[in-house]
Amino acid sequence: AGLSLEKAGAALEEARAAVAAKRFRTRETDKLIGRVTLSVGLTAVAPGEALETAFARADRFLYNAKSTGRDRLCKG
Repeated sequence: AGLSLEKAGAALEEARAAVAAKRFRTRETDKLIGRVTLSVGLTAVAPGEALETAFARADRFLYNAKSTGRDRLCKG
């Protein structure tokens, strides 16, 4: 058994916020590299559903997250 969509979404929102709050630097020069964001597409796999179908749906949510401003979670 896995996580509910709500619990998985909450965990991913925490990760997204943590990435957004961090200031990343290059290893070689210690120079700031700018803003790093995390965009996520999340979906549940229905009983008996092919994983390829669920992955395709999650991919659509990911591209929706990217096309509507990035740094967000889209799920369904």
